[in-house]
Amino acid sequence: MLRAASRGIHPRIVCQSSGVRLTPGRAPIPRLCPSPYICQESIRWSSSNARNISLPSETPPKPADRPYSTAAAALEFSDIDTSTIFPPLSQNAAPYSIPVEPLETLDSSQLLLFENWAGSEEKYTNDSAAAILSDKQDVFATFYACIATGSVSRAQLMLEQITKKCIEEGDTTVLVSAHNAFLKGLLDRQSNDGGLRDLKTLFMWFENKMKSEIKGDATTFALLLKASLAIPEKMPKKSYLTGYVALWKYRGENIIDVLESPLLSKEEVLKIIKICHLRINELSATFQEIVKKKGEFYPKPPIFEIPEVKPTPVKGLGLAAVKSSLKSLIDLDHIPFREYDMDLDDMEFQIERQKLLEEHSFSSAQERWKKDFEKLSERGVIIPNQEINSLLWGWHQALVPLIEEEIQRTRIAEALTAQAREVPAGSVDRCLYGPFLRLMEPEKIAAITMIELLQAHTMNGVGTGLKTSRAVLQVGREIELENLARQVQKQKDEGVFGRMSRAELTEIFQDKEAFRQLVAKSRREGDPGMEELPEWPLPVKVKLGALLISMLMHVAKIPVEAGSIEGSESSEKIVQNFPAFHHCYEYLQGRRIGVIKLHPELIRRLGMDNLNFIAMGKSLPMVVSPLPWTDWNEGGYFYTRSKVVRIKESIEQKQYVKAAARKGHLDQLFAGLDVLGRTAWKINRRVFEVVLEVWNKGEEFAEIPPVEPGVDYPPEPEPSANPKVRWEWGQEMKRLHTAQKNAHSTRCDVNFKIEIARAFLFEKFYFPHNVDFRGRAYPISPNLNHIGNDLSRGLLMFAEAKEVGEPGLRWMKIHLANLAGYDKASFTDRVRFTDEHLEDILDSAQKPLSGRQWWLKSEDPWQLLASCFALDEALLLDRPAEYKCHLPVAQDGTCNGLQHYAALGGDVAGARQVNLEPSDRPQDVYTGVAELVKASVRLDQEKGNPEAMALEGLVTRKVVKQTVMTNVYGVTFIGARAQIENQLKHIEGLDRKDIPRLSLYLTKKVFDSVQEMFSGASAIQNWLVTCAKKISRSVGPNQLEHLGSPAAAKRKRSVHLMTSVIWTTPLRLPVVQPYRTIASAIISTNLQNVYINDPRVINKVDSRKQMTAFPPNFIHSLDASHMLLSALNCDASGLTFASVHDSFWTHPSDVDEMNRILRDAFVALHGKELMQNLKAEFEERYKGFRTLAKIMSDSECGREIKQARHNYAQKKFGRRKLTVVEDLEWELERWNLMQSPSASDRKKAAKMETPSVILEKHGGLEANELPENTAKLGSGPSGEITSFGDQGEGEESMAGQGAILGPAEENDDVPEDGDPLDEGMVLAHMEEDSMVLNTGGDEDADIDDTPMKKRLRGRGKLGEDEKTISDDNGSIKMGKASRPKPTYGPTLNVWMELTFPELPPKGEFDVSKLKRSEYFFS
Repeated sequence: MLRAASRGIHPRIVCQSSGVRLTPGRAPIPRLCPSPYICQESIRWSSSNARNISLPSETPPKPADRPYSTAAAALEFSDIDTSTIFPPLSQNAAPYSIPVEPLETLDSSQLLLFENWAGSEEKYTNDSAAAILSDKQDVFATFYACIATGSVSRAQLMLEQITKKCIEEGDTTVLVSAHNAFLKGLLDRQSNDGGLRDLKTLFMWFENKMKSEIKGDATTFALLLKASLAIPEKMPKKSYLTGYVALWKYRGENIIDVLESPLLSKEEVLKIIKICHLRINELSATFQEIVKKKGEFYPKPPIFEIPEVKPTPVKGLGLAAVKSSLKSLIDLDHIPFREYDMDLDDMEFQIERQKLLEEHSFSSAQERWKKDFEKLSERGVIIPNQEINSLLWGWHQALVPLIEEEIQRTRIAEALTAQAREVPAGSVDRCLYGPFLRLMEPEKIAAITMIELLQAHTMNGVGTGLKTSRAVLQVGREIELENLARQVQKQKDEGVFGRMSRAELTEIFQDKEAFRQLVAKSRREGDPGMEELPEWPLPVKVKLGALLISMLMHVAKIPVEAGSIEGSESSEKIVQNFPAFHHCYEYLQGRRIGVIKLHPELIRRLGMDNLNFIAMGKSLPMVVSPLPWTDWNEGGYFYTRSKVVRIKESIEQKQYVKAAARKGHLDQLFAGLDVLGRTAWKINRRVFEVVLEVWNKGEEFAEIPPVEPGVDYPPEPEPSANPKVRWEWGQEMKRLHTAQKNAHSTRCDVNFKIEIARAFLFEKFYFPHNVDFRGRAYPISPNLNHIGNDLSRGLLMFAEAKEVGEPGLRWMKIHLANLAGYDKASFTDRVRFTDEHLEDILDSAQKPLSGRQWWLKSEDPWQLLASCFALDEALLLDRPAEYKCHLPVAQDGTCNGLQHYAALGGDVAGARQVNLEPSDRPQDVYTGVAELVKASVRLDQEKGNPEAMALEGLVTRKVVKQTVMTNVYGVTFIGARAQIENQLKHIEGLDRKDIPRLSLYLTKKVFDSVQEMFSGASAIQNWLVTCAKKISRSVGPNQLEHLGSPAAAKRKRSVHLMTSVIWTTPLRLPVVQPYRTIASAIISTNLQNVYINDPRVINKVDSRKQMTAFPPNFIHSLDASHMLLSALNCDASGLTFASVHDSFWTHPSDVDEMNRILRDAFVALHGKELMQNLKAEFEERYKGFRTLAKIMSDSECGREIKQARHNYAQKKFGRRKLTVVEDLEWELERWNLMQSPSASDRKKAAKMETPSVILEKHGGLEANELPENTAKLGSGPSGEITSFGDQGEGEESMAGQGAILGPAEENDDVPEDGDPLDEGMVLAHMEEDSMVLNTGGDEDADIDDTPMKKRLRGRGKLGEDEKTISDDNGSIKMGKASRPKPTYGPTLNVWMELTFPELPPKGEFDVSKLKRSEYFFS
C-alpha cells in the first residue's frame, strides 16, 4: 500500500493494515475499483444493534400488474439488515482497520423486494396510482417532480424504468443526470431528518447501479463526497472520502473538477482536502490561496524556535546532504501537509513524513536520478528537460562523433592487421574491442556511458572519488548488458527469453540484477538461446569501458563562474569551462589507487537537482516503527530496500542467507530485530540544549574540538642542521598535522549528529536494525544512534516514560555511579557514592556550564550529564519514586567474550574473573591482568631490565584494559601494541621517544598474563583454530569428482583450496567467513593499468584469515545470539529493550527483571552443548572432504613419504616427482578402492602404501603434525604473533585501532608500481603451502631439503607452467618485503581425510551458577 512509490504495493503492509492479500500479477488499483483484492476477512463498522440477518438469495416475483410509476411499488428497508452490503453506522463506533475491499455487489432486484421503507406518509395503494406513463418525457417530468417533493421511493422505481428504456434505446445521455438527481434527493432527505438509512441507500445505489455501467461524473462524485462527510464516525468517513477520491483519480480525472462543484461548500472542500491529504498542487488556484492563508495562522513547528547549528567549514557536500535529507522535518516548504494542521498522531501522516525522509535520502535520490536518465528516446538520446540534463545533452552531442570516429579506426586497424602491414599504435586493442563497439548505435553507447559513470558516483560517494577499476568495469558491463537485452528480444520461441512475452521481457529488463541472474542461469543450463551470446571477455569490457570514459572525460566540460571582469563597470561574469571529470591517484592503506573525481561545480549542480550523492544523508532514523522483517531483503525502511544481513561482496553468504530465509530458519532472527526496531526514542532536550550552546561557541569542550584549533608549529630547522634534528621536526609536524585533521574530522562528525538531533528534537523515532555476517545487530541509521559515542548516547533516551519506583530509583543511582567511573564496587557502595556526591550531581544538573562542572571529570561526560538531569528531576518531586523516567539504564557484561569462553570450557578460574561465579563484590578482569603484569614487571626490575625500570608505577588498569578487552576478539600483537602505545602517550613525564620500546615490552607482558589467567579459554581457542586450518586447507567431494571428470582431463588440472569455514548460530543464521584471496588481472588501458577482480567470482580462500578470524567470529556469533534471545524475552515480558552488543538497556524500574532474563538466556544458550553441536555440524558439513596436513620433512616419517613418492612417480610416470594433482589422485585411488564392495579391490587398497598410510603407520597426525599453535591468546604459530580476527564492526572508536591487522575487507584495487601483488605472501610463514597449491598446474608435491634460492632457480628450468612445490618454505612468490625466517625446518604436505580433533576436556564450572551472580551484567 505504501511502498508502491518505489516497487509496487507491499504485500505485508496490505495484509497488516487491511486483512487482504494482493492477487499476483494484477496492477495496484484504488480501493473502490473492482477485484484486485481477495478478501480474507470482512471489515465492518461496529454497531450496537446490528442484526445478523442475511439478504435473501432469490427475489419473490413481482405482481404482473404493478406499474413502475406507481407509489404502491415503493421500497422500504426497515426490515432488512444491510450490514453485509454497507457497514452499519453508529455514533459509538469502535476503531477499526481502514477498509480496502470494494463494497460487495448486490442483485438489483433485491432493492425492490420490500415495501414499508420511507414512512407511512409515502405509502401508496394501487388505487392511488393513476396509470402507466409510457412517454419518456412524461416519465422524466414525473421523476423530477417526485424528487422535488421528497417522494424518493417512487422516484426510485421510475428511475429503474428510465434506465431500462434508455439502455434499450441506446440513449444514455440523460442517465447520469437522472441518477445524480436521485442521489441528491436521498442526500437532501438525509440532511433533513439526520438519519443514516438514506446514506446507506445512496452508497449502495452507486456501487450497484452506477459504478460499473453509468460510472458518474464530477457531480456524482461531489455528491458521494458530500455524503461521506455526513458519516459521523471519523475513520469510516476518512475511508470513504479517500476511496472515492482515489477512484476518481484512477479514472484519470482531475480532482479539481469535483471540488469546484457548486454542491460542495468552501468549508466542505477544505475538510475533504485535509482528510484526504490532497497536495496543494492538486487544487485550483482559488483553494491554493485559501489553504495557504489558513496555514499562516497555524503556529510554526517548535523546531523553528531552536537556534540553528553553526556549520563546520567543509569542502565537501556531506553536511549539505544531511540537511537536505532532513528538510521534511526542518524546512517549512517541505514539511508535509503543514497547511492542514495535521494531527501528529495520525499514522498516515507519519508514514507520509517517513516517505519524504527516505525520498530525500541518498538511496531515493539515486533512484529518481536514474529514472530521469533512463527516459531515453529510441535512439538513446537524453531528454534535456532540466538544467543538468541540458548540460548532459551537450556532452552527449560531443561524445557521439568521437565514438563514430573510433568505430572507423577499429575498421582501419582490422584491415591493416588482415593485410599484415605495419600496424599503428593501439591497433591491437582496437582489433580486440572493435567488434563489440560496433554492436550498438553510438548514441546509445554515449548515453549508457554517461549514465553509468554518474550512477557509479552516486553508489560510491563523490567525496573520495570513484575507483577507476570499478568505473571501467561497470561501464563495460552495462554496454554488454544492454546488448544482451537487445539480442534476446529478437529471439523467437527459442530459449527462456524467446518464450517470454513482450511484457515479461520489459519487466525483467527493469530489474538489472534479476536479468543478470537469469542470463547466468541460462548459460549454466545450456539454454539454446544463449549459445550465440557468450559472455564478453573481461579484457574487452575493461578496455571498452576505459576507452569510453576517457572520451567522456575529454568532451565533458562544465562552465564555472570565475567572478567579474576586472576594471569593468558592468556586472558581467567571467565563465570558464573546466573538465567535469578528472583522473588522479590516491594512496589508500599504502596502495596507490586510480580515482575518477567530479568537478565541485558539477557536484553542486547535481545537488541543485535534488540529487543527494553523499552517503552521509541516507538511512536516517524513522518517524514510524520499521516494517517487520519477513525476508532477507524485506523489512526496515518503507521505501528503501534493506538487507537483513550486511554482505560485503560475499556470494556464498548471500546464497546461504536467502536459502535460510526461504526455509523459515531466520524467523527468530527477524523477530529479535523487530523488537530492537520497535523501541521508540527521543532526543534528550536538556542535554541537547547544553550541546548546542557549547557547539555554537566554537570552543573546545568535552572532547568536542574547537572550530579553529590553535596549533603551535615548531620553527623549521635550518637546511644545514643535523639530519636527525630535521627528521624529528618533520615527525612532529606530521603529528601536528594529523592531530589537526583528526580534530576537524571529529568536529564534522559531531556536526552531523547535532543537525540530526535538532531535526528530531520534537519527534518520536525508531532505528531499524540489521546484522553483520556473524549476527551482531546494528542500527541501519549510521550517524546518530545508541551504538555511537558518548555524545550520541547522551543525546538519546526512550520515548516512553515509566515510573521508577524504589528499585528503579536505586538503579538510577547505580547507573550514575557507573558513568562517573565508580563501577567496580558493590551495588550498595555505588548507591552510597551517588548519595555522597548529590551536591555535585545537583550542581551539574542545574548549572551544567556555569557550575563546578563535576560531570566533565567522567570518561562519559554527556551520558553522566543526562543521568544527573534525570536524578535531579526525580529528587525535586515529593515522592521521587513516582518519577516517570525516560533515561535508559545500562547493564554491561564483564569482558563478554571471556564470559562465553569460560562457559564453553567450564573454566572455573576464568568464570570467577568475569563474574559468572556468585560473589559479594564484582570481579574486575582488567585489574586482575594489571596486577599480574605488575608482578611480572617487578621481577624484571629486580633483574635490572631497563624497560621494567622505566615503567615503575605506570602499569595501571587503564593501560591494559583495551588490550585485554580486544584480545579475545582477535587483536593482533601489532594492534595491541598500538593500543598500549596510545595509553602511554597520555602519561606525563614519559619520554615520547621511549614509548615504542616500552609498548613492545608491555604488550608481551599483557599477552602472557591473559594466557596465564585464561588457560581454559586458550584451549577452546586452539581447537577452533585447528578446525579452521583443516577446513580452509581442504577440498570437497565435488572438487574431487570434478578432478577425475573427462572435461577436467582435457584441461590443465589444478587443486584449489576453496572451502570456507561455515557454521550455524544458535538462532539458525548461517555464517560464512568471507575471507578469500583477491585474484586480480592486470589490463592496460589508455587511462591507467587497471587491476580487476570480479566480485561475482568465488576466489580461493585466504587460509590464514579463515583460521585467525574463526575464534573471534564464533564468539561474536554467540554474544549476538545471547543478545537477540534476551531481546525476545524482554519484549515478551513487556520491557523496553535496546543493546550495544554486550551492553543491554532498559528502564530503571525494569532492570531487575532484565537481569533475570539475561542470566536465563545465557544459561539456556550454554545449556545446548554448543561445542559438541559445532563439532557435529562440522563433521556433517565437511563429510568426505580431504585436507592437507603439514609435517616435518626431515623426520623419519617425512623421509619415508618422500621416498614413497619418488618410487611411485618413477614407476607410474617415469620421472622423479609428482604433481599436487597426481599425489591427490594416488590417495583418491586408495580411498575409492577401500569403499568398493569388491573384496579384491579392498585387498588391493590394503597393499597400497600412500603418504597417508605411511603417516598413520608412524603414529598419525598427533605424533607428526607440525605444532602450529602455542597456547597464547592472540599469538600465532610457534609464538609468532598473528591476527586473530578483527574487532566487531561498529565498536567504539579507540585510538590505535587502525593498527589492528585482523581480517579486514580488502580493497578491490591491487597496488601499482611494483608493490607486492599479494601481501599475504610476505606475512606469517604458516600458510606458504596453501598459497603455492593455489597456483595449480603441474606442481610437484614432493619435498626435499634444497635451499630456497636453489629451488627458485630450479623452477625456471621447468618453464612457466611447471612450478614445483619442493616444500612449504620455497617456491613462493616474493614481493619487495622479505619473508620472516622460519623457526622450523623444511616441511611437506600429506592429503588426509578431514577429521576434527576431540574437544578439550570441559572444566568443572556449572554455568547455571550464574543465575545467582548479581554482577554477571552490572
